[in-house]
Amino acid sequence: MTGDTRFTQVINNPDDTDAWRDALVSIAFPGVEFSASTGAPYLPRNFDRLITAGGDFGSAEKVCNVIWLRPSGATWGRTLKVGETLARIGDTLRNAGKKVRTTLAMPRSTHKSVRQSHKRLFDRGVLLPQGHLPANMEILIVGAKVAFVNVHLPVGTHSVPIGGIVSNSKRLVRVVEKLTPGQADGWEQLWDAPASSANSAGPD
Repeated sequence: MTGDTRFTQVINNPDDTDAWRDALVSIAFPGVEFSASTGAPYLPRNFDRLITAGGDFGSAEKVCNVIWLRPSGATWGRTLKVGETLARIGDTLRNAGKKVRTTLAMPRSTHKSVRQSHKRLFDRGVLLPQGHLPANMEILIVGAKVAFVNVHLPVGTHSVPIGGIVSNSKRLVRVVEKLTPGQADGWEQLWDAPASSANSAGPD
């Protein structure tokens, strides 16, 4: 997905402390159009790098799609941070003269009790086909210009997101295709607000 292999060992062996040590040390070394990180995309240090890596959003399409793939766990998005992040992204894109369309994508394994939890924040909600992407993956795409890709790995009773920012244009095309309904069978639309009444991405 990212073209970077530095986290392969820790993803395959999340209980291996040596793999975690090597992964964390490797974050300091930049990749080719990939910037490694830990933590959620809404953390200030990660969000600022994400927007910077996006470059000139003025050159993006007139309508910029913001696609957020959530992991399947019920604990994702239980704070105000998701809404605040969408609002900040929306402000950035509108300041560049763009209209914003937001989509929340989720794996098929997402429990039915939480599938509608963020309906007020996103214009559209979709379920991925069964097995389309790993259920512990999180991806935030901004205007097809930049993507934040995380894998949530178990550490004790919690999970730790590890991944980074992808700005390579060819890899971005592949990421966007993976999260575009119609590219594979089995997609299911949960809601879709008319463009004229798109949500304003206020606080959660």
